[in-house]
Amino acid sequence: MSAQIKMFPLKFEEAFQYVKDQLQNGNTIAKELLKNTDFKKGCFFALLHSSADKTKIYEFHSGGILPENPLESVSFQGKKYFGRKKSHSVHELTLYLEDALRSGLHCFFEDVVHHRSDPIQSEMKSHALYFHEEVYFYINKDEFDRKFVDKIIHYTDAEWYYMNIISEKDQELDQNITSKQLQRVASKASHIIVGAYDMEGFLIWKKS
Repeated sequence: MSAQIKMFPLKFEEAFQYVKDQLQNGNTIAKELLKNTDFKKGCFFALLHSSADKTKIYEFHSGGILPENPLESVSFQGKKYFGRKKSHSVHELTLYLEDALRSGLHCFFEDVVHHRSDPIQSEMKSHALYFHEEVYFYINKDEFDRKFVDKIIHYTDAEWYYMNIISEKDQELDQNITSKQLQRVASKASHIIVGAYDMEGFLIWKKS
């Protein structure tokens, strides 16, 4: 595991309440996770960049757990402005997912931002699944590419909500996923990851 990544074990009840509240805002797969996951058969921890302020580890709803980035000069329509890039731990999550994936498992990413009818790049469309109008993405260990996974995470980040899981993929799964297949994917999840700290970091549930 990269030294850039910091993982903080969390008290069960506090973390579970936050994750449960987040999943209630998600699409069908999030609802299935709530119904089918025995969270007591696992543990929670926070995943953050190593610069995180651990005194704020239970302030799941607030940003500011990572240091601010420096002001930078930005050119727009011939004028210069100063702004800061948002602090986040997306690259750290990508490294974690790469390490956690095993042969036969897939990462599934829930997309609450886009709909089936929205235009999408061909590179991402080949990794897309659809349940009615809902959009999901998946990738396995052999296909894993850090830049591409970073891209998926940013693409599916709704700012107020983010979720992905590691689970098994049905052999017969095609682009149009059925209700039963979605239920099976949810029921076999070994990791559930949700955005936290105003998307500066993530909460992870890992099955024991």
